Amino acid sequence: MPSGSLQMAVKGGRLPANPAHGLNLPKVGKASKQYLSHVEVRDLADAVDSLGKGMFRGDKNGYGLLVRVLAYCGLRWGGAFSLRVKDVDFKRGLLEVHRTIVEVDSFQIDSEPKDYEARSIPVPASLLAELATHVEDKEAGSPVFAAARGGWLGGGYSISVGSIRPPR
Repeated sequence: MPSGSLQMAVKGGRLPANPAHGLNLPKVGKASKQYLSHVEVRDLADAVDSLGKGMFRGDKNGYGLLVRVLAYCGLRWGGAFSLRVKDVDFKRGLLEVHRTIVEVDSFQIDSEPKDYEARSIPVPASLLAELATHVEDKEAGSPVFAAARGGWLGGGYSISVGSIRPPR
């Protein structure tokens, strides 16, 4: 990769030669994926819900539910943030991911998913019941998980849970 960028600089007249030409870099191995246990997911969701008592201006924020949806449905951040109430198919038990929210220079852009294909994601029955309660009074086009002050959640918003230690 670095060699390609440097080669473009040579072609553009910005460098006399490519210093990375012929350089053999070691292959980088993939890091093993780590998954939370059910207990760790529950503890994390409870900790997130305890922040601000899970409320903002008297409304339940649903961020603990968001943690559970991310953990058990395998959504990407942008897919979870872009979910609208109408994207939850309660009859079939699915989340329909048609859009994604991408942050570029602190601006949120509504775009197509990474692979340009909509996905239907199964939802455990226990989460469907929580989602039904969570979206009960929201309009069909509203975000399922809104930012505390309204609008879409985004990667620039972070929730600090302090020093939670997973159970051993």
